Amino acid sequence: MLQNGDVKEYVNNPDRGATIYYNGWIEQLPESFSLESYTFDDLKQRQEKYNIKCDYIVLKSKFEQFSYSYLNYLHYEKWEYEEIGDVLLKNRSVYRRTEKEQGIVKTNEYTFNAQEGVQIEKTDKGYRITVDPWAKNVEFQLMVKAGNPMLDHEYKRVWEDGTERNCYWDECDEGFRLEDNKGAIMSFSSTTELIIR
Repeated sequence: MLQNGDVKEYVNNPDRGATIYYNGWIEQLPESFSLESYTFDDLKQRQEKYNIKCDYIVLKSKFEQFSYSYLNYLHYEKWEYEEIGDVLLKNRSVYRRTEKEQGIVKTNEYTFNAQEGVQIEKTDKGYRITVDPWAKNVEFQLMVKAGNPMLDHEYKRVWEDGTERNCYWDECDEGFRLEDNKGAIMSFSSTTELIIR
């Protein structure tokens, strides 16, 4: 059985001949590599080329993710940076899901422009992040540069249903981003409040 670190080496040496089975292949790709035009046929050719059979594959570059499962659905995401005032969002600008059923291929695609669909306003208690309620498959991360007044406080994130979670600033390449208490990057998909703790 191959460990995750061995998979890439194995795949890059197709002369080994045997077929391997695994579900969680994640391959980091150069930023210049585009996944947007990948299809079912591309994945089939990739499996044949490397003599592999996979139930599930994820390919990732910094701003794109492409995945498929059992060769009956494809999932594509494209991320972009967008500025709203002095806040930087890493926004999922394209979400596309293609399904193949009984030989029929159907695609649903949603695009989201954060500059038009997100508002960030200061309130008495902290900040309110308002997301267009009609937008589908919205997801973004929030970042700020050093010196931004939002960095003066730690926050409690409160969803519209009353759910709460403490969040913390963590340094990243773009400045600082909000994470939860387990170090996971906080993603936003609906209207929420950031209340000063």
